[in-house]
Amino acid sequence: MALLAVLVPAAAQAEDPFSSVSVFGDSLSDRGRIPGLIAAQNPAFPLRFPVPPYSDARFSNGPTYAERLPGLLGLDAQPGRNFAVGGAETDSGNIANPLLAPGHVTLPGIRDQIDGYTGSGGRFGARDLVVMYGGANDYFAWLGGTPSPAGVQAEVARTVGNIDGDIRKLAAAGAKTILVPNVPDLGQTPAYRGTLGQGLASALSAGHAEALNRQMGALGRELGVQIVVADFATGLKTVLADPARFGFGNVTEACVGSATALPSYVTPGSVCHDPEGRLFWDSVHPTALGHQLLAEYAADTLTAPTTIGAQAGLALLASDNFLRRVGDATGGEGGPMLAGAPAPSDRPVDGFLTLQRAFGSQGFDRGATGFDYGVTSITGGVTVRPADRVTLGVVAAYDSGDADLDRGWGTVDYSSVRIGAVAGYDDGALFGGAGVAYGFDSYDLERRTYVPQLRAEADPDGNSLSVFGRAGYRFAVDAFTFGPVLGLRYSRVEIDRYSESGAPGLDMTVEGQTAEALVGSAGIAAAARLQAGEAEITPHLELSVEGDLLGGDRSIGTALVTVPDVRRVQDVEASGGAYGRLAGGVAVRLIPAVTAQLGGETTFGRDGGDDMAVTGRLAVRF
Repeated sequence: MALLAVLVPAAAQAEDPFSSVSVFGDSLSDRGRIPGLIAAQNPAFPLRFPVPPYSDARFSNGPTYAERLPGLLGLDAQPGRNFAVGGAETDSGNIANPLLAPGHVTLPGIRDQIDGYTGSGGRFGARDLVVMYGGANDYFAWLGGTPSPAGVQAEVARTVGNIDGDIRKLAAAGAKTILVPNVPDLGQTPAYRGTLGQGLASALSAGHAEALNRQMGALGRELGVQIVVADFATGLKTVLADPARFGFGNVTEACVGSATALPSYVTPGSVCHDPEGRLFWDSVHPTALGHQLLAEYAADTLTAPTTIGAQAGLALLASDNFLRRVGDATGGEGGPMLAGAPAPSDRPVDGFLTLQRAFGSQGFDRGATGFDYGVTSITGGVTVRPADRVTLGVVAAYDSGDADLDRGWGTVDYSSVRIGAVAGYDDGALFGGAGVAYGFDSYDLERRTYVPQLRAEADPDGNSLSVFGRAGYRFAVDAFTFGPVLGLRYSRVEIDRYSESGAPGLDMTVEGQTAEALVGSAGIAAAARLQAGEAEITPHLELSVEGDLLGGDRSIGTALVTVPDVRRVQDVEASGGAYGRLAGGVAVRLIPAVTAQLGGETTFGRDGGDDMAVTGRLAVRF
């Protein structure tokens, strides 16, 4: 089934976001540690816990989400970094200890796991992911006592308060990114579905999700760490609403053991005939298929913000392409009328129309998914010469582009309508120009999630500001001209705040984005004006060195739509450094008032990928 397929590593989205995964938690995360703990405390105690048909002492019929998560993140699983123990509560309690009391064996709670690690000198690096998942056993213990609706709020506050304390300990040990999944609706598990306790179990889960959202948001801000809440609760709700879509044939019954009581784990039970299609292995634990879904939810929640950087990245590329096209209109060897040619005094108005196809690839040093892109642009303008050597004009452009994120993680469709003004000066030797334009931008976004059946979509708007200045000097030797060219191109892109839809529990709200680039260039341009009968043919070439003087780094704020208080900041580091650009073409003056031009350009040596463009231009002098 598609749900069981191990998806490509998240390292394909952004380069090595994490270096390792450490896990603290309960039976949902336990890789089978209890037999080893029993043997260490009392080798003579004969109990195997849990017994087959449980898989290798896990509380399921296969690998847990915690075992699958490292692979989804592009890492090797390291069993020695999984400290989770079945039955663990969020403090030092463990709901399984009464079962083990005859053997004088005591299992740790989550706080004990953390204290054991840090007490032995354990620390976390800046790129270590720490998973801390608990809460269900606290609620099972409370429900097994004398629960009442009046006590739900206090029990939730106690449990979430314990989680708060656990995370503080992890942060004190150096953890910078901590994954804290919430608790799915316990009332929908076979143990509580249809029982008198279903309402209380569901109330605990709902209260837990709400309190965890509030408290983790505040705690992350206080500690200055990235706390990531994976919304397993909405994930379960989504599966229950349409089980077949996710490959489940039965989401209400346990595959092994009693359907109406917590499992004993010490008595072998019969196994259902279709475990591969069940959501629940026993009355409270998911099957391996269910764990795969949890792993996918966790991996997507962790890595989804890395797909956002491509949006502004594409818009900046489109803006820079526009500036180069319009810059040509104000003078220089690549200009539409090939500045330096005689300008008839009786034809003071120029009009031009440009069609361009630009394409290439863009990578990032950290924090964003690379992409391949293409942008088709139509640019038109009219310039007048109010005085000798001076040109003033207006321009308009329409861009339509798209980007395919690396490894198929999504698409960005982009369009922009730009309006601007230009000014130029050319005395035959010294030339220069400047211009400014404002763009009205639209985006159509589709993001592939780690859950194959879910896609997240959004269609935000935005705007862009484009400004350039360009100057050069032309030396003439007979029919040949050559000389230096300097330029600055500034682009500022803003994308409005938006919320995704289509992937419940994974949809993000993305705060307004701002990205800037200031590209400086220095190069040499050359042209030759040749006569072929009545036609004038002018090949031209420009070689320059360019670089973004601002660096291009930026930060993007996000939150899950269903966990709005837990804000995350995704830092994007652009590929920097200088690179080369080679542009050239040929213009043909068909008649004194009409020039046709075909050109091309490419960057080279740019970190993260190069750009290419093919441009056709028609200019008419009135």
